[in-house]
Amino acid sequence: MGALVALACAARTPQKVERIALLGAAPGMPVHPTLLAAAAKPEALGPEMICDWGFGPAGHFGGHRSPGSWMLGHALALLGRSAGQHLHTDLAACNAYAGGLDDAARVACPALIVAGALDRMTPARQGARLAGAIAGAGLVSLPRCGHMMMVEQPDATREALAGFFIKPREE
Repeated sequence: MGALVALACAARTPQKVERIALLGAAPGMPVHPTLLAAAAKPEALGPEMICDWGFGPAGHFGGHRSPGSWMLGHALALLGRSAGQHLHTDLAACNAYAGGLDDAARVACPALIVAGALDRMTPARQGARLAGAIAGAGLVSLPRCGHMMMVEQPDATREALAGFFIKPREE
């Protein structure tokens, strides 16, 4: 959700954006009608669907670097706090957003797209399509990773972002 806001900001106020990194982004982010309907209800089905579709193998079968951490459980608890109208409003906004390619063409700053190779919510091929629409954009694809890359592969995600944002010191 934040990637679309950042993309629109970079396109519409280029004087305010020096660099942009978009994680799990695509030119359009349609939301499955079943998820959109489930997200409108206060029950846990919407968050459960997001977690099921959003996590790659590490989230489903274990693999967090902190022993005992349960990625799906933590995400469900967090998403459960916004279940109902808040989650539905956010997902409906993603679903309605149609200006991704136009906004991408107007981005004038350096850009990086980070995609999870196994992302079922915003497939990596769509992240590559977005990167191709932004002049000079870089693309990092994280293998064996779904949409929840900051949880599934925190080190690889941090390294991709640090390599893009942190300038090496001059010696």
